[in-house]
Amino acid sequence: MTSALFQTNAFTLRLLPSGAAHWAEGSCVFVADLHLGKDASFQRAGLSLPQKCTAATLTRLQSVISQTHCKHIWVLGDLVHDKHSLNSSTLKNIQSFQRKNRNTQLHLVLGNHDRSLAKEVLQRKRPQWLSSCVAEGHQLGPFRLWHHPPELPPREGCRARALPPSPEPSSSYNLSGHVHPGFAVHPLQSWGSHTLQLRSQRFPCFAFGPSTGLLPSFGEFTGSHLVASSRSVQENPDWSYHLLCEGEVIPVAPQLKDYGNTKHQ
Repeated sequence: MTSALFQTNAFTLRLLPSGAAHWAEGSCVFVADLHLGKDASFQRAGLSLPQKCTAATLTRLQSVISQTHCKHIWVLGDLVHDKHSLNSSTLKNIQSFQRKNRNTQLHLVLGNHDRSLAKEVLQRKRPQWLSSCVAEGHQLGPFRLWHHPPELPPREGCRARALPPSPEPSSSYNLSGHVHPGFAVHPLQSWGSHTLQLRSQRFPCFAFGPSTGLLPSFGEFTGSHLVASSRSVQENPDWSYHLLCEGEVIPVAPQLKDYGNTKHQ
């Protein structure tokens, strides 16, 4: 499995094929949009979804911990899917995960799907398996952590958009989730040494702009939302993208600006 580095003068992130980003200096891993318990919520509504997708998500997260030896995992919103997610099966999976990782703390930046957890926190009933729960805009070293991104890449010739809440001017770099970013590759497109001879296909991706980075959705069966394509990427040189494809992180960066650079490893 091949990772990539995203670097600025202030920090280095190792981008992992799982969709996690490792900040070694802070012994932290950032992930977004796990949507734990989505299988329980869908089954309750009579919809079909594999029963073990929560267990599969936590198994992948376990692999990230084993690989990085991190002390902290920061979830950038949507740890759970909805108020019906934390049934006995989901809680059993989470508690088993916690027992295996007693030396790693789990932190949450509240997302729009985390209302049930937010209610518990407000009532001072934070679950024991959750080390901390913070609001958007939390400062952590060189980063400000969000669920809703303060900045989005332009799409297919459109101007760049902003989503509230917009942060105050800061030298910190924003990391966020929520979008589930995806990148569309059209037939016979080549990036560096990689040639993807495929029909048009969408891949989960990391997306990095001048002040904001978007992390792909980490959860199983959570899908992706198109933010760029191989046809439009040249029009948006302020943004760089890193595709998750067959166990590799493939950088796509037509013009790397001063805010960061990428190394494929």
